[in-house]
Amino acid sequence: MTYKLYTNDKFTKSFKPKCTIKMDNTVDTFNEFVVVGYNEQTGKTTLLQHADPLTLGQAYLLVSKAFANSIQTLQPEQLEELREFLGGML
Repeated sequence: MTYKLYTNDKFTKSFKPKCTIKMDNTVDTFNEFVVVGYNEQTGKTTLLQHADPLTLGQAYLLVSKAFANSIQTLQPEQLEELREFLGGML
């Protein structure tokens, strides 16, 4: 999907959203993406996405598998804190 940007009712440019991630000396760029970001200073979690339903579904499965694996590493008090946070979801 291409987006068109207008300024004062005049076409300025067209663009395709992309997500560039730089991590461990590697740079990857994606045209379809689902990003979950967390800001430690504000305590806010944000979901940024430009993806079709299939990509969103794949992201959901990947995140749920990562979540299931990470739960196994929690100490009992951390697991209890997570249960309280999630309510009846866990």
